[in-house]
Amino acid sequence: MTEFILQIDKNNIFNQIFEPLANKFSEVIKNNSGLVGTRVINNNNQRQIIFGSHANPDYWINNTTESDIIVNLEPIYKKKFRENNPKYLKLLNSRMIFDYTSYNIPYLKNYEIFKIPPFLVYPKDNNETDTLKKFDVLFVGSTSDYRKKNLKKIMDKNIKLVSGFKIFSKNLYEAIKISKIYLHLNVDDQNLFNYFKFAHCCSYNILYAGHKGDTKDFREFDKLLGISVFETDDEMIKGIEKLLKDEKLYLNALSLQKKISINLNNDFKKFIKKILSK
Repeated sequence: MTEFILQIDKNNIFNQIFEPLANKFSEVIKNNSGLVGTRVINNNNQRQIIFGSHANPDYWINNTTESDIIVNLEPIYKKKFRENNPKYLKLLNSRMIFDYTSYNIPYLKNYEIFKIPPFLVYPKDNNETDTLKKFDVLFVGSTSDYRKKNLKKIMDKNIKLVSGFKIFSKNLYEAIKISKIYLHLNVDDQNLFNYFKFAHCCSYNILYAGHKGDTKDFREFDKLLGISVFETDDEMIKGIEKLLKDEKLYLNALSLQKKISINLNNDFKKFIKKILSK
């Protein structure tokens, strides 16, 4: 039986964001009678599953085999990303890829598309209870001029906002616990729905909200349009303000988010079962 080794590239501090998803892979593989190891011993019965390899492609070209798996969560459909990362593209085209969007398919040879499942940002405390929400909106991410403009508009509405960039693991978990909304803001005009950030929210009492992005790969997210995700800046700011003022609307949006998260979780279990059956 194949033994899977979960690896996260340590070359970039921001690769810490992949730890919860790697843990989810490990959990679901084990729950479906798969083997998960901790050490590579270079035999034919092992396959590495690697996260964050874009940060150090030369290393992974030299320290993986064709049967190993690269989990790609990068937007290689964007021309600028491809131009800036030729060695990563070389790696992707020589290994098996688990990818998060069909938009990347034209630039891949051997791949499987998967939907990012709900995951725990930090190991759950069995004694944890609901925490007082000190902030209305949590924003985590880089702050371009466009994003700063929208964050200012939100704060001008007297909405309590907390933000950060280097927030991982327990720090992110603590921020999520004390916030009502986890805000997503577009970066450019080629944005997809932020499946990864949505997955952060699904296991907690926090609502994903913000710009919608492209939902071609999972149309069920369209159900959120006009409720918690929005097409334009003005619609988004008005929508967030309304969610924070109308508790019933907010709770209904949380309920809809939960239903979608259950479907995502079931899809991921099916995906892992298919991989284990090969």
